[in-house]
Amino acid sequence: DNLRANIDMNATLTPWLNFLVRGNINSTVTNTERKNWGTGTGYTGGSYSLAQSNSKNARVQALLTGNKSFGSDFEASLTVGGETNRNLGGLSSSTETAGGLRVPLKFYMGNSIERVNNTTRLLGRSRLDAIYSYGDVTWRNMLTLNFSARNDWSSTLTYPDGSGSHTYFYPSAGLSWVFTESLANV
Repeated sequence: DNLRANIDMNATLTPWLNFLVRGNINSTVTNTERKNWGTGTGYTGGSYSLAQSNSKNARVQALLTGNKSFGSDFEASLTVGGETNRNLGGLSSSTETAGGLRVPLKFYMGNSIERVNNTTRLLGRSRLDAIYSYGDVTWRNMLTLNFSARNDWSSTLTYPDGSGSHTYFYPSAGLSWVFTESLANV
């Protein structure tokens, strides 16, 4: 089972400036049943297992975006934003027969030759927070400079004692030229 819920709220602050807040959650529940026939004479051996797990993730994002023309030659776009992603953890458990099945092809836990194996574990939590900016400047629909900068803070990059670098930054820039626009006035 999987539940996904999303909500977006948009606001036009000015004709050239917009604000967006977005949130979503993903809740997953998985149930698995495995029936393995035995490979011995009369299908002796075999195994049976049941497993279940559940987990939840949530994300909240906010973006402020501006688009503006400057005269007839320049257009610019800039977005600044931030978000938080949370893995809210969950639980995983399984039960399986051991030593084969007493009666071949009868799949239930009480049919285990040895004591059944039970395993339960908590699924870890994690958090990723980010701030970023990206945009572009275009001249005469011909030459475009685009750029971005992002900084993330991740809980999975630190050690249990809190040491370690938990942040990373990655910038980018690009330049494109539409050659055919250069020939438009020739």
